[in-house]
Amino acid sequence: MITSRASSKPSSSRRSSAASRRDSRDVVQIELTPQQHEFAAADAPLVGFVGGRGSGKTFAGAWRILRRAKPGGHYLVVAPTYPMLRDFAWPTLVELARKCCMLRRALTSRMQITLRGGSQILCRTADRPDRLRGLTVSAAWIDEASLVPREVLDVVLFTLREAERPSLACTFTPKGQRHWTYERFGTPGPGRYLVHADTWSNPFLPQDFLDLVEREASGRLADQELRGLFVSMEGAEWPQALWGDWVFVPPHQMPQPDEHQVRLIGVDPSLGKSDREGDYSAIVCVGTARGLVWVQADLARRSPQKLVQDTLAACERFKPLAVAIEANQFQELLVHEFERQASGRFGVAWPAFAIKNTAPKLLRIRRLGSLIIRRELRVQDDQGGRLLVAQLQDFPHGAHDDGPDALEMALRLLWEA
Repeated sequence: MITSRASSKPSSSRRSSAASRRDSRDVVQIELTPQQHEFAAADAPLVGFVGGRGSGKTFAGAWRILRRAKPGGHYLVVAPTYPMLRDFAWPTLVELARKCCMLRRALTSRMQITLRGGSQILCRTADRPDRLRGLTVSAAWIDEASLVPREVLDVVLFTLREAERPSLACTFTPKGQRHWTYERFGTPGPGRYLVHADTWSNPFLPQDFLDLVEREASGRLADQELRGLFVSMEGAEWPQALWGDWVFVPPHQMPQPDEHQVRLIGVDPSLGKSDREGDYSAIVCVGTARGLVWVQADLARRSPQKLVQDTLAACERFKPLAVAIEANQFQELLVHEFERQASGRFGVAWPAFAIKNTAPKLLRIRRLGSLIIRRELRVQDDQGGRLLVAQLQDFPHGAHDDGPDALEMALRLLWEA
């Protein structure tokens, strides 16, 4: 028998060895924080554990998925990248299953765990969401959910076809009020349950570590990374008060291409020397109609060849007057490849302008401010559009600005023509 006990104080042993035998070989006790216990017991279809760094999120997720495992069932664990899966979620699952005497087999080569009851836990990464589509499971857990795109949540939801009462759990440190995790968990909604824990709620952390982070971290960084709060980006160019639901337009309400007076496309390949690891490449379609600027955005991590193909597909659909492609450094090769494939595929090349940006990015993207302040910007409400607006809202302190960069280049053709 396995029992769990919520504890606000550490036992004589650390949590990593807290699954201990009692007088009988059949009894194993797992010590949890009150928040971990609440999370594991929550019965809503969509359950979140939002917490500060070191609050025990991964342990809580591992315990929840093991606790819910039924004989013969299939379960899914998703981590943002393979290193994160290998270094955190996988060893936590294996160790906990072994301590609970539940483990039959762990195949590292396949990232697959088989429990004594015959249930299987499949561990996968989020870098290729399409590879998750064919799975059928009873329950799933997304670890570090704030580091994966919204698409992963949507794909995983549709894998929950095996059981009558499906369950999806997400564990994460918050990433602000514009991330999909806030939309799903930070606001009340039917079928959702959120457990919150700050770093200090974990009694198993060393006191010296707690003293250090409390002394060195402050402000919004501490609120987010330690207290586990959903906070707005500090010092954003366009504060939250300037934004609202007015900016998003459902796809069926967007003007058709032939309704626009001008149609342009901006492309930011994000392949230059100064671009950050993990940047998106951005294809942004811009049209003017009804006195407003209408935007469709496609932001994704993809190869240069796939970027050219997706840009050609956008041209075929949107029929722009011109395409602006950032050509700093070796990105100019993409312009030539785009022109070559466009001519061969359609018989006539879409006019392409190689944009070599020399002005500071901060000054260039700030030109978009007039559209935001006057509420003249409309963005198609889909995954790409949401990501573009999130990057605008976080500018200039956000991790990525590929969408705003592509948008500015397209509008530059319009404004300077």
